[in-house]
Amino acid sequence: MHGNRQGLDAAVQALQSNNVDTIWSPGDFVDYGADPGYVLDWAMENIEHSVLGNHDAVVVGKESARYFNKYAKEAIPFTQEQITDKQKEWLAGLPYIEVIDGIRLVHASPDTPGDWTYIMSPSHALHFFDLFSEQVCIFGHTHVQVIYDSDGGVYFDSFVELKDGVQYLVNPGSTGQPRDGDPRWGCAVYDTGANAIELLRGEYDIDAAANAVYHANLPDFLGDRLYRGR
Repeated sequence: MHGNRQGLDAAVQALQSNNVDTIWSPGDFVDYGADPGYVLDWAMENIEHSVLGNHDAVVVGKESARYFNKYAKEAIPFTQEQITDKQKEWLAGLPYIEVIDGIRLVHASPDTPGDWTYIMSPSHALHFFDLFSEQVCIFGHTHVQVIYDSDGGVYFDSFVELKDGVQYLVNPGSTGQPRDGDPRWGCAVYDTGANAIELLRGEYDIDAAANAVYHANLPDFLGDRLYRGR
């Protein structure tokens, strides 16, 4: 979500139209965007299961920012000033891994999410299937919407029916800062009755999100990149 109010609101409307029963998040609620407090208010009220992202961890002092680029580092003080002590406490209390109803939820890699490993390719994804036992692992971190399966399959913008005996690594994408060249928000709907996952994309008011970044005196780069989806 990365503090992007406009992207979040648009994605939530789509989820409501899909009649979802519960909302989960693989983390990174804050940093980069201009509205971290708004995003956290919504998350604390509406998200049933979530895990800690690396930006969340840095903002609350659980991790170092030494590996962040300069723009991410510049956004940290602003983010810390914008969120309340209660919101910081909520973030700090998030786990690195949660397993719910046989589904694994992490921010980065399935086995050691606190190492903040990026899963960036089908060949890299194949390495991780032996490291978790659940059929589905939902992850984030890369901001790239994709589903990998243990047979070597790769799916983008797809409706994927899950097969018995096959494992899946599912990245629902980012509502706040996509990085796959598509600036639209991304999320996913897991239909447990049909045992299928649909990857969703949609338009949102990028002008408003970018202008909020500029008006907050955050680095212009953080607003500009929203138009590129990079």
